[in-house]
Amino acid sequence: MPINEFSILIANRIQEKSNVTISYLAYRYERSPSTIRRTILELNDHIALEKQFIITDATIISQLSYTDLIHAISALKITDYATNSYERLDYLMVISFTEKYINLTTMYNELEISQSTRKKDRTLFSDLLKEREFVIKSFPSKGIQVIGEEQHYRIELAKILAKVIEIDENNRIVERLANNPIQKLIYLAFSQYMSKNIIDMNYIEELLNKHEVRINYSSKKFLFVYYLIAFCRIREDQNVRETNFSEIPDFFFFNEKEENNLINAILASLDYNKNLSIPTSPELVEQCDQFVEKVEQNIVTTFYTRTVLIQEIYDYIYKVKIRNTLKYDFYDNKLDHVSEELPFLFKQVTNAYRHRIEPTISMSKEQLSTLVLIFRKHVLKNKIMGRNTKKIVIISNSAKEKTAFFAEQLTYHFDVDIIDTLHINELYLLNHLNFDTLITFSNRISKSLQNLDFPIIKTLYFLHHEEIDYLLKLSFSSNSHRKLVAEEFVEKVQSIENGQLSECLKEVYPNFFV
Repeated sequence: MPINEFSILIANRIQEKSNVTISYLAYRYERSPSTIRRTILELNDHIALEKQFIITDATIISQLSYTDLIHAISALKITDYATNSYERLDYLMVISFTEKYINLTTMYNELEISQSTRKKDRTLFSDLLKEREFVIKSFPSKGIQVIGEEQHYRIELAKILAKVIEIDENNRIVERLANNPIQKLIYLAFSQYMSKNIIDMNYIEELLNKHEVRINYSSKKFLFVYYLIAFCRIREDQNVRETNFSEIPDFFFFNEKEENNLINAILASLDYNKNLSIPTSPELVEQCDQFVEKVEQNIVTTFYTRTVLIQEIYDYIYKVKIRNTLKYDFYDNKLDHVSEELPFLFKQVTNAYRHRIEPTISMSKEQLSTLVLIFRKHVLKNKIMGRNTKKIVIISNSAKEKTAFFAEQLTYHFDVDIIDTLHINELYLLNHLNFDTLITFSNRISKSLQNLDFPIIKTLYFLHHEEIDYLLKLSFSSNSHRKLVAEEFVEKVQSIENGQLSECLKEVYPNFFV
């Protein structure tokens, strides 16, 4: 039996967790237990016998490594995979970019879609495209084309293509190894088109380095893909019109003013490992200040790091405003359970948002969850501070705000120094870092790094008592009730010049002074 997008989603979840109860999967994905069982049986048809999922009365157990799973997915043919309408529409969108005219018959034959499904797609495509503010236009004797507002068209393409590509250490775009059959076709169409339109991507890296800006990996993929799309569309005289983004950086990407304005807006909306200097909006700063004050009134913590907290809230909401305008965001499944893990704080942040932010800026539950993590990070930061000794590099595919919260949990409980946060595809940067161990909250990343003989520790994303005890047994030092050596402290203070004491204490002892 062919498998589908849901099958691969389930396979990923089970492989990452090693074993999962059927009841959890049924609850999490709103499917019946019988559907979950049937899905696993269908998956096993495409997996080597010795690696197949084991189904017990209540649990599904994975025998697959992540590499095994990738190989199984990569081996699928289009006849092994049942595409859904959304996937076929994504393919249609990409072909609309790579081809002057689209021959739907050719596309459907390539996907081996039945006549009945083709008929259903006609109406569904029309409705889905209308939701995305696009239409299909017919050209007699030539084919069809997707027509829509240029800015929105490019963003939709970038969202689709960023999911199927990776970027290697030489800034070359390569195929994502875990692509399913329809994603392989999407990548193939894109790569064949780009082979005729050679563009040097090192320019972007050099530009970012010049301004000492480092974007995280997912954002880098999105920016690179958008840049390629824009470059090609400009060559074809398909330019954006009347962009109106103010209070954004002014890096030089394109000669055209509107094109440069749009890509700078995208740049400002991305996630950073090393922050971009963004212009300040006094009105938004005031909103953020009132927002923080509203939350602070209803929790027991006093934010001595208030200025830093307001800046982090400002930076994130600033990004959200632009992303909402551009109609895109980065999904992270770690945000799915924030409201369950931190119910009280989630309630307070949501209430403050409705009073202070919502009148002017609409935010999704996932975006609110990110704000909750920012607040929780500062709640931890303003309770216990400790000296850092164990040097840690976090390896994660999650966005900045999510890994920052995880890092703050570590520094709250343990005497650690977070050297850096890297994506799994940025391991080559470890050659330039001095660290004691790597840490991740992903089973998949952990197993991959173990195979590469890296010193790696795997924990859960939310650190509960079991995880804390586990790290203590691995010689992590607790930050609880940590003291300073009096003689060393006095010697340090006496060596500080007049007028520099406050700033020096905050720099040398960041976990004690705010």
